[in-house]
Amino acid sequence: LAPEDDPAAVARRLARTREPVAIVGHEPLLSALASQLVTGAADPVAFHVRKASALALTRVGRRWVVRWFLPPEEGRVLPMDSARLAEHGVKLAGDEKSAAGAAGEQQRLTATDTEQRQHAWWWVLVALLAVLLLETLVAGRRKTAAA
Repeated sequence: LAPEDDPAAVARRLARTREPVAIVGHEPLLSALASQLVTGAADPVAFHVRKASALALTRVGRRWVVRWFLPPEEGRVLPMDSARLAEHGVKLAGDEKSAAGAAGEQQRLTATDTEQRQHAWWWVLVALLAVLLLETLVAGRRKTAAA
């Protein structure tokens, strides 16, 4: 994407393609394009696609739905503690017993925090899918009532 691209124009181009597409860009255009595709309007922005984020969309009819969204915090790899390194045969300098306990506790806390954030994102995705389903049902009833 070029910085001066219009999200609505890019969305129209994407509507004509049948092949999978990977789009790389910068803010604020990438968030505006994602919002344009999913909600039909670039403003207000529904997604904040920050640096190192990944967002997968799937076309369903004329609309796009979110397959998954990975913010940068969820893609970080946690460092391995000393005890675990020693289990794999890595030789460590100095007395690592006390450091291993502290590092293990820190890793456990970090892993718990990450798991809680992933759980929260799961509920956000479920809520978004419920809203899309409700919108589709309401639109279908209105179309049937008009016919």
